[in-house]
Amino acid sequence: MNVSSKALHHLIFVCLLSVCPLAAQAPDEKTETVAPPQTTSLRTLPHDVIDDFKHLPSRESLWILGVGGALALSVHPADKDVNGRLSDDHGTFKAGKVIGNTGTLVGASLLTLGIGKMTGSNATSHVALDALRAIGESEAMLQTLKYTVRRERPDHSSGYAFPSGHSADTFAVAAVIGRHLSLKWSILAYSVSGYVAMSRLHDNVHYLSDVVFGAALGTAAGRNITRHGSSNFSLVPVVVPRGGGLTVQMRIGHGHS
Repeated sequence: MNVSSKALHHLIFVCLLSVCPLAAQAPDEKTETVAPPQTTSLRTLPHDVIDDFKHLPSRESLWILGVGGALALSVHPADKDVNGRLSDDHGTFKAGKVIGNTGTLVGASLLTLGIGKMTGSNATSHVALDALRAIGESEAMLQTLKYTVRRERPDHSSGYAFPSGHSADTFAVAAVIGRHLSLKWSILAYSVSGYVAMSRLHDNVHYLSDVVFGAALGTAAGRNITRHGSSNFSLVPVVVPRGGGLTVQMRIGHGHS
């Protein structure tokens, strides 16, 4: 990998992380908190999903989607050039297609739910159920956009490129993990999500703007359905003249860090 390719990969990851901070609240907004569900049964899933959509129009959701939309628009001129540069990865990103598949994510969530039930861990079952809800909300929004926008894929295989479903669903699950579990698990989840998003560019089935907005959409879905499970940790991207990175913030008290 040459220097320019490394710089390009760095830019892409900064863009992806910019739309998925674990505590990307609108300025001065207090996060709404509702009681966690008393049951972790799949029977409550339809009711929970309907309730989730009622809470979706919020300042936080609009903030995340607005930032994601602005970033997607800003990288749009480089879409074709980025895909051209990422045509050969020697199979490094091949697994992303499978990891980010909706069936894979749903199956993993159901397996986790089953493990939680068998071990009597309500917390494990709770995370799994929230992941299923996040995937459902993500899919509903992204499929609506796909069939409305009908953007042609870079490989001309279909007209449903925008936004990226793999990116949206994996970032939705990552947001759930980030709200429920530790900083270590949050970093791992978002790293896997970034890998999946990158794989869609290497596979030439999505443009950079597709995966950037997909990441934002999934993050909004994941954070919306975990209103009851805020994490004490936040990952906030920082961009500097010669690169970028992440800062870690810890929430103390009522949302202050």
